[in-house]
Amino acid sequence: MSDDLNALREEYARLQAKLEALEGVATDHNHRSFLEGMSYAVLVHEHGMIRYANPAAARMLDAESPQDLLGRNALDLVHPDYVQSAAQRLDNIYKDKQASTTREAVMLTVHGRPIWVEVSGTPGEWMGKPVAQVVFLDITDRKRAEAEKLEHEHEMRHAQRMESLSRLGGGIAHELNNVLTGIMGHVELIEMLRSDDEELMGDVRQIRRAADRAADITRYLATFGRRRPANPQVVDITVMLNDLHKILARVLLRHELRIEPDADTWRVEIDPVQLEQVVMNLVFNARDAMGNDGSFTISSQNVSSDGKEWVQIQFSQVGEQRRPEMSSKFQPFFSEVSKDAALGLNTAREIIEEFGGSVRVQESANEVLVIVQLPRTTKQLTKPSRIDAARFGGDEHVLLVDDDPITRRVTRTILERAGYTVTSVVGVKTATEKLAEATFDLVLCDVVLPDGDGVDVKRIVDGRSPITFMSGYVDDHIEDDRLGDLDYLPKPYSSQSLLMWVRDALDD
Repeated sequence: MSDDLNALREEYARLQAKLEALEGVATDHNHRSFLEGMSYAVLVHEHGMIRYANPAAARMLDAESPQDLLGRNALDLVHPDYVQSAAQRLDNIYKDKQASTTREAVMLTVHGRPIWVEVSGTPGEWMGKPVAQVVFLDITDRKRAEAEKLEHEHEMRHAQRMESLSRLGGGIAHELNNVLTGIMGHVELIEMLRSDDEELMGDVRQIRRAADRAADITRYLATFGRRRPANPQVVDITVMLNDLHKILARVLLRHELRIEPDADTWRVEIDPVQLEQVVMNLVFNARDAMGNDGSFTISSQNVSSDGKEWVQIQFSQVGEQRRPEMSSKFQPFFSEVSKDAALGLNTAREIIEEFGGSVRVQESANEVLVIVQLPRTTKQLTKPSRIDAARFGGDEHVLLVDDDPITRRVTRTILERAGYTVTSVVGVKTATEKLAEATFDLVLCDVVLPDGDGVDVKRIVDGRSPITFMSGYVDDHIEDDRLGDLDYLPKPYSSQSLLMWVRDALDD
C-alpha cells in the first residue's frame, strides 16, 4: 500500500510539472504574439545574448528578419560611446530586478549605421529563464531636426553678433575716414603751397605715408563681416599680396607665412577691397584650423584652360588640421575652434563668383589647398597723376552737405581753390533751407548724416540739380530699394579724385 501511494505521488508530480510546462509555453506564445504586434522595437536578452527580436526591431536595425538578430551579443549593436552605460544598466536589471528609466542612446544597425534611440528595460522571464526585455524607439529624425534647429539658432546668433560688430566697425571707419580726409587734404594743400621747401616736404611725405597706411587699416575695418558696394578696378595681384604681407604675418603669429606671387602674374578686374577681404577670411580661418605648428603659403600664377586665361591664387595650409572633414558646405580650414568661419567663407566665395571666378578645395593627408581663379583682364592699371586744376576746376556753384567739420573745411578749400563757389551745410535740415533759397549747379552730399541720409537730400533736390555722393562708409540702414545703384566717392579721397569726381558729375 505504501509503495502504491509513493508511486501515485510521483506520477502526480510528473503530470503537474508537465502541466506547468505547457502553461509556460502558452504564456510565452501569447507574450510573443503581443510583442510582434508592437510598433516599438523589442529585444529580449538573456545575459546579453539576444533570444528574441520583434519585426519592428529587425526593421530598425536593418536586419532582413528577426531571426538574423538571434544569438547576437546585444552590446555589439550599441555605439562604443554607450557600451559601458548599457552594460551597467543590463547588469542592474538582472541583479536588482528593477526596470531602468528611459534614456537616449546611440545604437548601431547590423550594417554599422548609427541611430539615435530612446531605450528602457524591464526584468522578466522567457521560456522559464530570467531575461531583460528592452524596448527601443528610433528618434534619429527628431535628433536631426533638433541639431538643425540648434545649428540655425547658432548661425542666427552669430549673424546678429557679426551685424553688431559690422555696424560698430562701420561707424568707427566712417569717423576715421572723415579724419583721414582732413589729414590727406591738408597734406595736399601744403604740397601745393610749399613744394619748394624740401625739408618740409620730406616731413609732409611721411605724414602722407602714415595717412595712407591708416586708410588701409580703416578699409579692412569697414569691410569686416559685411559686403560693400562693388567698385571694380584693375588689380595687380603681385603688388596686392606683397602689400598685405605685413598685416597677414601679424594675423598668423606663431605660424610660418610665405607670400610667393609670380612676378609676371596677369592683372584682374575686381573690387580690391573685397579681394583683400577674401584673402583675410582665408588667413583667419587657416590660423584657427592649424595646431601649434604649421605653415601657410599664398602664391599666384597664370593658367590657361578651355581657351580662357585665368589668374590663379593658391592658399596652402600644411600641418596638423584641427577640423572635421570638409562637407558640401564651403568650409576650408573649418575647425572646432572657429565654427563661425563658414559664414565669412561663403561670403568670400560669393565675391569671387560675382567677378566671374571660382573657388575649389583640394585635400591630402596633411595639406588643405584652396584655389581661387579670376579671369585675366588686359586693361591697364590707372596711375595717379597730378590733376590740372584749370582743367578739372570750374566756376559752378556747389552745395556741400557734410556733418564733419574737418572734411567739410578741407573739401570746401580744395573746391574753392579750383574756382568753384561753395556753400557748405551740415545735414538734411540745413540743406533743405539752402535749396529753398538758391539754385545750385551740383549738390555734393555725404551719404550718412546726423538727421537722415543722402537719399533724403536726393528726394528734396527732386531733380532740380544734379546730386552726387561721398562717404566714409555706406551703412545698411539705407535700404537697397532707396539706394538703388548709388555711386559715391569713397573717403578718404585726394584732391585729384575729388576734383575729377565733381567735374564728371557736372559734365554728365
